Amino acid sequence: MDTELSFDKIPAVLQEVLLRLRRIEFFLSENKSVKNNDPDSRMNVKETADFLDCSASTIYGLVFRRQIPHEKKGRRLYFQKSELNEWLKKGRRATVDEVKSSV
Repeated sequence: MDTELSFDKIPAVLQEVLLRLRRIEFFLSENKSVKNNDPDSRMNVKETADFLDCSASTIYGLVFRRQIPHEKKGRRLYFQKSELNEWLKKGRRATVDEVKSSV
């Protein structure tokens, strides 16, 4: 990219900037999706709140009441995605059809 900027070059420079921004956004979204698909990945409080679709304060409350599987290293909390999925499955309730078929 040319370092000297003139009024005539603004559209071309802006187009180059937008192209680079799209590449950066794509790179970031790809890296995030790779991390989120790993079942053994560890997540912090914010990532866990996003994963469970709740607030960070809800996560802290669950940790305080020891209701959610977590690890603590110093003052930091970590959550393993596979453990959270198992924890969610344990809270599953049977459907009416499942209850009827088990009787």
